Amino acid sequence: MRDQSAPTITDADRLLKERFGHDEFRPGQRRVIEHILATAATPSSPDISHHRAGRALAIFPTGAGKSLCYQLPGLLFQDGLTLIVSPLMALMKDQTDSMVQKGLSAACLDSSLTASETRDLFQRVRDDDLRILFVSPERFKNSRFLRLIQNTRIALFAVDEAHCISEWGHSFRPDYLRLSRWADRLNCQRRLALTATATPRVAEDICAALNIPFPSAQVRLASVRRNLTLRVSSIPPAPHDGYQSLTDKLQTRMDVLVERLRSRDPGPTIIYVTLQATATFVASELRRHGFIQAASYHAGMRQDDRKQVQDDFMANKKDAIVAATIAFGMGMDHSGIRYVYHFNMPKSLEGYIQEIGRAGRDSQQSICETLACVDDLPALEGFAYAETPALSSVCDLMNHLLGDVKEGQYIEYSTYDLCYQFDIRETTLGQILAQLDLAENVLEESTPFFAELSCRLPPASARRIPPLGSEARKVWDFGKMGRLNLGIDVLKVAKELDIQYGRVSRLCDDMVNEGYLENINSRKLMHRALITSQPTDLGAVSRRLHAKLLCTQKQQLKRISQVVDYLSANECQSAYLQHHLGDEVESGRCGHCEFCLNDGNQPVKISEAVRERVGKTLDERRWALIQQAAIPKDNALLMARFAAGVSSPVISRKYRKMGNFGSMSDHAFTTLLTAAKKECGET
Repeated sequence: MRDQSAPTITDADRLLKERFGHDEFRPGQRRVIEHILATAATPSSPDISHHRAGRALAIFPTGAGKSLCYQLPGLLFQDGLTLIVSPLMALMKDQTDSMVQKGLSAACLDSSLTASETRDLFQRVRDDDLRILFVSPERFKNSRFLRLIQNTRIALFAVDEAHCISEWGHSFRPDYLRLSRWADRLNCQRRLALTATATPRVAEDICAALNIPFPSAQVRLASVRRNLTLRVSSIPPAPHDGYQSLTDKLQTRMDVLVERLRSRDPGPTIIYVTLQATATFVASELRRHGFIQAASYHAGMRQDDRKQVQDDFMANKKDAIVAATIAFGMGMDHSGIRYVYHFNMPKSLEGYIQEIGRAGRDSQQSICETLACVDDLPALEGFAYAETPALSSVCDLMNHLLGDVKEGQYIEYSTYDLCYQFDIRETTLGQILAQLDLAENVLEESTPFFAELSCRLPPASARRIPPLGSEARKVWDFGKMGRLNLGIDVLKVAKELDIQYGRVSRLCDDMVNEGYLENINSRKLMHRALITSQPTDLGAVSRRLHAKLLCTQKQQLKRISQVVDYLSANECQSAYLQHHLGDEVESGRCGHCEFCLNDGNQPVKISEAVRERVGKTLDERRWALIQQAAIPKDNALLMARFAAGVSSPVISRKYRKMGNFGSMSDHAFTTLLTAAKKECGET
């Protein structure tokens, strides 16, 4: 029998109109909410066991209304907090602001909050004065936050961008792996996973991680909207007759792009590229050709500059053009984007589908075109190969972290320092640490902290000292006094006073609030982990971790191959994407893809033989210049990365600005690595 206090779908219908101003749900939304509102007594499907009622996976394309699926239940549930986990901080803030403007009780917990604002938010949670809270996945390594939610009833545990939880997904994030553990520890009955794209395997992986019934609790909408015209243009490879500038390599593509922009109706446009340098180049070339509003956007830009580009794009509804890496557009509420061009081939079909899904969200006809060229393959495959560190680096890392530890001991480390010391990328290091935690059961990460605090002192005339005997005074006395600043060594002070690192920071925050200090600049982020079991064979652990990384590399290469198969498919491309994602495949031709619009002719011909030949012949003249470069000759992976123009922590800091960096980016990475191993005497 239904709990009389439990909200019903009738309540949801009423709230939809009263608070959100809609007369009816959009496709899929009602079914998802029915799953979430289901109880043990009234499961939403007869094959869902009572202990897994109230759970769902929503696979909706960009702009299809995923957010309502947690916002509306979050307001219906009066028996606890709706906790929404998302990596998209800008989107979380926008949604929070929108909900607050509607008079809804929502907040976003992120690093932009002051210490006082964070304390106030925590108190609102304790007072049950908050219905919806947005957090990032990294927040689940913060012990203060975990203590808070462990004492809070969670009415709904929602995970946005849920494909990040799957190691088979196209943008796996190690921090997502811990979410399933905390969903269980918090005893969250109601669970919702949301994503715009997921293959059947990824969908099953998401459901397994979050203990959601599969496929009965999956609600999947078609991933590619009918109003998107999917075009593919074949770009001939550039002549490979020695080193070429970026202009030489991309001139044919630029000519095609400029012709497209000149021959079409105006409309907001995103041009996706692979490299930051390409984004800058494309925007500059477009401005040179008269498209003065063209701008570039990539992670190498200052945050303020990126925000300005995005704000300008949102404001210029007609002529906006942005050449960007894949980060642009995530969480952006722009329904009228008319054109999406892939200047380079995308890294995965799932990423491609998300990117074209940013066009035509207002249901108006929009064009998505890929400029397909085999010249892109060496760079795309090079990223996959170069992200995998050598086994020796993994072994050295394990010996450094775990070589002399005991169960119950805490270790402290800087991920920035580890990445540089062992030349391992931050995302790869995160995957290694997550595997040590979740698969090897060796450690459990705790709250990161800043090891150094530089505290600005008030003017001498207004300077005061905390009362003698207070904790704040003890921290003050251990600080290094300068003319304008008080330096705090957090590790030293915590050890001397026998208090936690976080307590040192909070005492400094209190001194700011009380006027003893003006502000605090935090430096040197450190991570902390508890050793939960002492490994007996670090060599075996290292080999398992490295094998896992090789598996990830294999998946990345497979996704690139799938993109090429799609672009050169001798069939309806809409049907190809539907089959890839497990959508219902429509019979006949769609009428809005390159294959169908081209009378059934294959859009791009990239044979397996052509793929195998791309970049496989070593240019001995250019390789001789790499051999002469002032880089280590005992590290084959570093040497190959340098030649290919693929960065790493060591290369970024020491070698990236050297003249021959990336001079062989048109070569297959395997060809460069073979030559580098020969040069370095590696087998």
